[in-house]
Amino acid sequence: MKIVYISGPYSAKTTEEVARHVAVAEETAMQVLHAGHVPIVPHRINQKWMDDERFLDYTLNDWLTRLCLPLLEKCDAILMLPGWELSVGAVMESNRAVEESIPVFYSVDALLSAFPARGKNSSR
Repeated sequence: MKIVYISGPYSAKTTEEVARHVAVAEETAMQVLHAGHVPIVPHRINQKWMDDERFLDYTLNDWLTRLCLPLLEKCDAILMLPGWELSVGAVMESNRAVEESIPVFYSVDALLSAFPARGKNSSR
C-alpha cells in the first residue's frame, strides 16, 4: 500500500471550474483507493478551508508551504492530473517531488504499473 498525493489544477476563474477540478481529483483518488492505495487529495482540504474566515488572508504560497508541500513529502508517490503543467501549485508540487526523489506519475495506469493494485477491493 502506497500513499499517493493527487496533484493538479485547483484555482479557476469560476466556482464551476474549481468544482470540476475538485471532481477530477476526487474521481482519480477513488481509483487509487480502489486499487488498494491511500490517496491524499489537497483539493478537497483546500476547498473546505479556503472559505473559512480564519484563512482568508492565506495566499497560494501559504497553502503550498504550510499544507500541501509538507503533506507531499510524507507520500510515496505523486500523481499528476491533466492540465497540471498550467497550474503554478501543481508545478511546484511536481518540482518538490523530483527534489525529494518521490516518484512522479502522469496516469493511474502508470502508477499501478509501478505499484500494482492490492487489497480486497482492487480490480487489477
